[in-house]
Amino acid sequence: MCTSLTYTSATGHHFFARTMDFPTTTPWRPVFLPRHYHWETALHVTRATQYAILGGGRMAADFSAYLLADGFNENGISCAELYLPGVVDYAPAPVAGQLNLTPQDFINWALGEHATLAAIAADLPHVTLVDQPWGTDHYVYPFHWILSDRSGQTLVIEPTGGPLTAQLNPAVSSLIRRFWPLTYEISMTS
Repeated sequence: MCTSLTYTSATGHHFFARTMDFPTTTPWRPVFLPRHYHWETALHVTRATQYAILGGGRMAADFSAYLLADGFNENGISCAELYLPGVVDYAPAPVAGQLNLTPQDFINWALGEHATLAAIAADLPHVTLVDQPWGTDHYVYPFHWILSDRSGQTLVIEPTGGPLTAQLNPAVSSLIRRFWPLTYEISMTS
């Protein structure tokens, strides 16, 4: 299971953080994808970014694409894939008339082709996540995603059956209701 959080400071700065709690055998590294970068989905369809992306990822061993585990685009949208075992529901095969992506393609699509969270949410009903490994991987990982923008708006996308939808981060909403108006200060020392 992975953990993520978003935080907006009293001065209006927005922070996004995550952990990667599952083991990986591949070398993750910083990745920059420029505007108009052509990349290949795991289903062998070529797409192009409209917006630059900076994130953490790795290059596919057998085709021309980067797998991003997290990142942000030039418009200030951040996204991280998080582990959600036992509940994800991916389509067994591509669906005609839909944009078919594997779960590992999702971040490239979301950050590379959208300027706002609203645009991502509006496109989700046209996306089908297909149960197919990415490149030479042996597994299809059970991912869900958290996205956030500069304003602090945070969305969660969980592919648990039916059309994809984005929900306001339920953890944040419940924490605000439960602890409001308490104030917490987190300090870190070295």
